[in-house]
Amino acid sequence: MAEERIDHGKMPDWGRADLPAPPEFNFRNAISVIGPGTICLSMSIGSGEWLMGPAAAAQFGPSILWITLVSVWLQLIFNQECARYVMYCGETTYSGFMRTSPGPRFWGWAYAIMGALQVGWPGWAAASAATIFASIAGHIPGAPDKGAVLAWGYVSFASVVLVLLFGGS
Repeated sequence: MAEERIDHGKMPDWGRADLPAPPEFNFRNAISVIGPGTICLSMSIGSGEWLMGPAAAAQFGPSILWITLVSVWLQLIFNQECARYVMYCGETTYSGFMRTSPGPRFWGWAYAIMGALQVGWPGWAAASAATIFASIAGHIPGAPDKGAVLAWGYVSFASVVLVLLFGGS
């Protein structure tokens, strides 16, 4: 039986290896995997859909709430497929995207620009600041709350920078 040739796109072929044995599950190992990415993720999950969706519904009427449900559903499908790709190929989804035409030189710049425009750190800090403020104050921040939201944004941004600078790998 001839070995089937698979087109791996614009990057080197995948290597084959067995999955390593997982570390023993205990409290210390569970805590050791928590890093800056987990902190960023925990502050950003649902902040757009579940805070801004109801706020927009309160402002424009509940008939637009379906947008929240559609966006959450699409995000669920996308995240699930990204996880499947990582488990199947052993590489990140960004590496998989780099395999497509026109190649990694183009996609590297494209994703860097899209990431900066979409979720730049100052914007992320502002979104997490609004979430923190809303959870403390009990209401969605408005114009009078600009100073408090800005202060929470600086605290949020500084905490991530400190974790990135002084945290472990």
